[in-house]
Amino acid sequence: MLAIEHGRLPQHLWEPAAGDGAIVRPLRVAHFDVVASDLVDYGGADIKAGVDYLTAPLPAGITGIVTNPPHKLAVKFACKALDEVPVFGATAADEFSRRTPAGCPFFARTRRRGFGTARCACR
Repeated sequence: MLAIEHGRLPQHLWEPAAGDGAIVRPLRVAHFDVVASDLVDYGGADIKAGVDYLTAPLPAGITGIVTNPPHKLAVKFACKALDEVPVFGATAADEFSRRTPAGCPFFARTRRRGFGTARCACR
C-alpha cells in the first residue's frame, strides 16, 4: 500500500485495529504520525489497548484511517471512517465485495482534494 499510496496519504493517521503493529511499523518507518489502537492487547509496541473503534472519538489531528479491520466488522469500520476523515484505506476487500453492490449501496463516490473519497450509504 505504501508503494502505491505514499504520496496521497495524509501525514496524521489512525490504525484502529492495530493488532501487533504490522501496518503501524512500516507507516512509522515511512515517517507518518500514527495513532495505533486496538480493542485487544496483542502486545504491540506503542499501541493503546482497550479502544473500541466503533465507539471511540476520532483522535485530534487525524485526517486518515488505515487498517485491517475484523472482517465481520469491515463495513461498519468503513462507514465510521468515511464519516470522519477524507482518506480511508482497508485490507478487507473481500468483505466489501460481498456486501457491495447487492443489498448495500456501500459507496457514493465523489472526488475531493485529489483523493478518491466516498461517503457511506449503508445506513
